[in-house]
Amino acid sequence: IPQFMETVPAYSFRNFNNLKEVVIPSSVTKIEDYAFAGCKSLKKIEISASVTHIGDFAFSECKSLRQVKMNILHFLTHIGNYAFNKCISLKKIRIPYTVINIGESAFSECKSLTQISIPSSVTHIGNSCFYCCQSLDEITLPSSITKIGDSVFFNCSSLSEIIIPPTVIEIGNFSFYFCSMLIHIVIPS
Repeated sequence: IPQFMETVPAYSFRNFNNLKEVVIPSSVTKIEDYAFAGCKSLKKIEISASVTHIGDFAFSECKSLRQVKMNILHFLTHIGNYAFNKCISLKKIRIPYTVINIGESAFSECKSLTQISIPSSVTHIGNSCFYCCQSLDEITLPSSITKIGDSVFFNCSSLSEIIIPPTVIEIGNFSFYFCSMLIHIVIPS
């Protein structure tokens, strides 16, 4: 990506099947919808701290994606709907401390995802966010969360424990449906 670009335009690299690595330069502040969707050979993404917005489906169906490198001292505030959907090789991700919103189905069907760190800046996790993340066995929900949406952990069949923060006032339909290994749940009074 050239140093002068401020935005990675929508659909700009969609289905570039030979693309293996992407480095987003510090000039970029926004990755638009579907920018890298369907790049089946993409293995590594390095996102500069200047990026504030990752659009809907931005990296969806990047089936070889194993590493997403983001500095925790980032300006990122928004991860769009289906942003990393079906990134089946992604094992872990560390979300920067500046993220406020994680969109609907943002990490759905990331079947290899085992752990994710959600910072206390996050106030909203979209419906079906971790839908069918069948290897997810560890997640910590921050006390900034007030609602667990519909189907957020649907079919997270490796999840064995969940501690719901006392700030949560609503749990959506099917939130923990098919979480067959879930043996310990802490629900605040």
